[in-house]
Amino acid sequence: MIAELPAIHEYRALIEKALAHGGRQTHTFEDVEQAVEDGWAVFWPIGEHSVVLTEITEFPQFKCLHIWCAAGRMEDIERAAPLIAALEIGDPATVG
Repeated sequence: MIAELPAIHEYRALIEKALAHGGRQTHTFEDVEQAVEDGWAVFWPIGEHSVVLTEITEFPQFKCLHIWCAAGRMEDIERAAPLIAALEIGDPATVG
C-alpha cells in the first residue's frame, strides 16, 4: 500500500515563510494551493520539515524543472532535487 501524501496545509507555515523571504509578495498561500490544484505547480513534501514547489517550463528541444519555492532544511532539499527532476522530467541535470 502506498502511503498518502501529507496535505499542503500541513506545510502552510513553511510555504508562507518561503514566500515572504523573497521580499516581493508574488503569491499568497491560497495562490500556491490553487496552482497545485490546477496542476501547473507540483507540491513535494520532504519529510516533516521541508517542502518544494516546482513547475515545468517546456522549450522546443527540452523541458526545464523550475524549483520556485522551497523551505525547510537545505540538506533535505538538495538531496531531493535530483530525484524530483528525474520524476518530473527524467533528467536530474536540468534542475534550476
